[in-house]
Amino acid sequence: MQRVRIERKSDYTIRLASPSDKEAVKDFFKENIWKSKDADTLYDWKYEKNPMGMLVAPLGINSEGKIIAAAYFMPWKLAYENKAIGACQWVDLYVDLSYRGQPIPSEQLKLALDTTRRLGSPICFAFPNNNSVPVHKKNSAIYLGSIMRYTKPLKAGYLIERKIKSPLLSSIVSFFANIALTLSSKDTYLFNAHTYEVDTVSTCGADYDDFWRAYSRSLGKIMSYKDSSYMNWKYVNTPNAHRSLYLARSNGKVAGFVVLESAGKIGYVVDIGALDDSSLDYLLAYAIKHFRKEGKDSVVFVALEHNAYINTFERYGFVKRPEEKHIYMYLDETMENKEYVTDAKNWFMTIGDCDIEAL
Repeated sequence: MQRVRIERKSDYTIRLASPSDKEAVKDFFKENIWKSKDADTLYDWKYEKNPMGMLVAPLGINSEGKIIAAAYFMPWKLAYENKAIGACQWVDLYVDLSYRGQPIPSEQLKLALDTTRRLGSPICFAFPNNNSVPVHKKNSAIYLGSIMRYTKPLKAGYLIERKIKSPLLSSIVSFFANIALTLSSKDTYLFNAHTYEVDTVSTCGADYDDFWRAYSRSLGKIMSYKDSSYMNWKYVNTPNAHRSLYLARSNGKVAGFVVLESAGKIGYVVDIGALDDSSLDYLLAYAIKHFRKEGKDSVVFVALEHNAYINTFERYGFVKRPEEKHIYMYLDETMENKEYVTDAKNWFMTIGDCDIEAL
């Protein structure tokens, strides 16, 4: 196989994107990042309809005026006890092959941090893929923690087939094993003292914001600022047709929410929040039953380590599985309480906080 020789170039400058760069950036993303996606719809939703603030996007421009690198920092808000904290999430990075091996990402990061901090965002965080981890290590990023994957089998067939090669025998064993899984599952016998109503959401309004204020105070963790404007953008008016937001109400008031997504034979609890243990139990049981009715093999919860709800998930039969993902962050040196902010135990982040549109 003949190797293609790549001519290394260094004729670039770094500058912030302007509104006039929009179409060129979308073309760059279509070619390099979003090849199988509707780039126009995705760009408009992700970067222009985001309610959290101003986008910061350092570009690499060559001597011909063409984009050769893009690093996008999405505006974000974090909450602690219902107080908003300015932040941004480093979500996209691509450097043209002929310009790699140079400090382009580091230069883009420096410009982005200088800009976002002037805009009042002392925190920048990222869910990097394995290819981007070296960039964060090179720039002395703070390692917040590992992303943990918890799985609950709903069917035994895919596990039994690994051990029993006979299709007939494995189907017979799977039939009885599935019955045992359902009968032994905690959600099968959950009866709440309160009556809950769970519905899919067409919009989040004032009643949800009442819940959000109480929930943020009661949980007492650093997390995304999940008010109604965020929830409507992130989960309701989203191009992802596989993701649905459900609200649980008790006596007419919002008591919690859960976001569910189907991906092949797996059901994901993308995000979840509840005012109390009873509401959390009900929502988790609802999610499990929902995916069991859909015929999923398993249900999965992905979150930053030390998540406040892990003990509840484990009580419902979720077990830890290997996951090679992490969260890195950058903090303004003048920020107070840095030791608190850099401790994963003080955070509540799920895969729903990542910028990805599908799991």
